[in-house]
This record gives sequence, C-alpha cells and structure tokens, in this order.
Amino acid sequence: MYGLITTGRPMAIFTKPKAGQPTHHIELAMNTKTNRAEVTFDKEVKDFPPERLRKLSAGTRALAEQSGFLTATEFPTGTSVSIELDGKYQRGRGSVDEFLELTAIANPHARIVFVPPTRVTEDDEPDVLTAAEASAAAVAKVTTETNGVIVFPRGVHELPRETKEIQPHPKGIELGILLQMLKDYEATEKGGTLFKFLQDCFCRVSASTASGMCEAIGLTSRTKVADVGPPQAEKLFKVFQESKLAPPPTDCLAPIGVRQLLAGMLKGVRAEFYAASSREADVYRGRPFQIEAAIAFGGELPGDETARVIRFANRVPLLFQQSACSSFKA
Repeated sequence: MYGLITTGRPMAIFTKPKAGQPTHHIELAMNTKTNRAEVTFDKEVKDFPPERLRKLSAGTRALAEQSGFLTATEFPTGTSVSIELDGKYQRGRGSVDEFLELTAIANPHARIVFVPPTRVTEDDEPDVLTAAEASAAAVAKVTTETNGVIVFPRGVHELPRETKEIQPHPKGIELGILLQMLKDYEATEKGGTLFKFLQDCFCRVSASTASGMCEAIGLTSRTKVADVGPPQAEKLFKVFQESKLAPPPTDCLAPIGVRQLLAGMLKGVRAEFYAASSREADVYRGRPFQIEAAIAFGGELPGDETARVIRFANRVPLLFQQSACSSFKA
C-alpha cells in the first residue's frame, strides 16, 4: 500500500511453485476504495530467480558471476516479492540494518542477503569482487560485508518445527471478543446452537463441559446463538473464568531452541562467552507462551558501555519500547 501511494508502482511477484514448470510474473496492486488486492498483470516467464536481482549492484553481479548467487540450481522453486517505495534510509538504532541483523539472530535457519540502497551510479561503483572474496562471502559462517553486500549466513540447516493452529482458550478472551465471536458464529452458522459454538470455537471444551456451561447461565444445549443476548454472554464470560479447564495445547508454539540461539549469536555477535536457555512452555490466562534467553559477554563487545538488551516476540525483533517487558520491570 505504501509503495503504491508513494511511487504509483504495483508489487512485482515472481513465483515458481514447482520445478520444471513456468514462472508466473504477477503484478499486484491495492484498490484503495475497496481495500482489496487486484492482479494487474499475470504472465508466464522463464526467468527465475529474476535476473534483475543478480544485477542490483557490483557486489551482487560479482557474486552471480563467480559464486553462483541466486542461480536456478540453488533455487529451483520459490517466490520473489519486490516493492518500490519512497523512504529515508538511515543506519543505527531502529534501522533496517539493525532489524535484519537481529532477525538473522532469531532465525538462524535463514540466509539473508542485504544490498543497502545507494546513490552511487554503476560507473562509480567500486571494482567487482575477486574470486576469493566472492567465494568467502558465499560460504561465510559469520556475517560479512563485501563490496556493499551484507550476508547473514545460515547457522543451522533444520527448519523450525511447524506450528499447529488452535482455537482460543475460554480463559484467554475478553468479553468484547466473546460478543464478537457470538455475532460472527451467528452469521456463518445459521441456526447454530450455543452448545456447538462452545465446542467449535474454543479449545479444551468437551461436550459435557459445554452442556454444563449452558446450564450454568440458565440456557440449554439447544439454545440458538441468535437467542444469546449481552446479559447471557456476560454470565457466560464469568463462567469461563470460574470453570476448571485443562490448559491449552502448546504445539502452537515454535521455540527457537538452545542450539539455534547459540548458532544465531555466534554468526553475528563477536563475544568470548555464550550461553542460552529455553524453558518449558507455560500458560497464562489461557494463552500458551514460552520464554527463551541468551547472553553474550566479552570478546569484541564494548566493556565500557551498558549491556544491550535485545527482545524478540515470535522470532521478530522488538526495536522500540525497550523497557516495556518483564526483564526491565523485574
């Protein structure tokens, strides 16, 4: 949306779901009136990965020529998404550079190649990489910057555990959310009963539990959701808080893991001592969560500065509001 507003150019997508099949070049734009995506261009092509990605700079061109950067052999399938937008590029805290650096730490299974924006023309660019430089950058085990190309290497080769979607737990929702869920269920399940709603829309609610909840608020298992008004919904919400329910399943979580945490730090943090810990999953107010922590000390880290705290949520760096977490408030 922001790219379309600032440049007027749609999102360019190259996708090849299966090897041996054509690549689809799709251009996608947002209709600001309907707030829906619209495909403005769809054509089968043979260019994948897109050649223009290998020609972004002298560094990428050298890697492509000498080390097989973004080749069809390396990526027989995949998806490329490009967005042109108008923005201000700056380095330091809260920048794109820091976000990618931290993302690489929390996602050691991913290899990230970053080509920072530049105003230098192709004629003014430095000489291309030597074969030795290109080879070193292509197989680096630690983060490297060569000729303007920053490579965050893959630290581990195992993908994170696939998570499973779960329904919300009765103890983890607010009254307003419950009212909206009842309204949505009534719209999608015409004539649906409260008994079926409780089993379909929540986890850890068995048939006997759902029947007991209906009776606790003065209704029956046959009561239609359409007949449940705000007073009954408020009573149901209180029953949720008072009921003894099994905690929600924790297979919806995908922790980073101790070995992966260490691998992420080893490639991006130049320290002398590393340690990591991953606790068992727990539940708070019906919401499953898991806490992991790691520490790096010494080495090339500045000893005359305060410790730098890096926070993540679901593998995503939290760059702002550093004090808005339990580690600062404890």
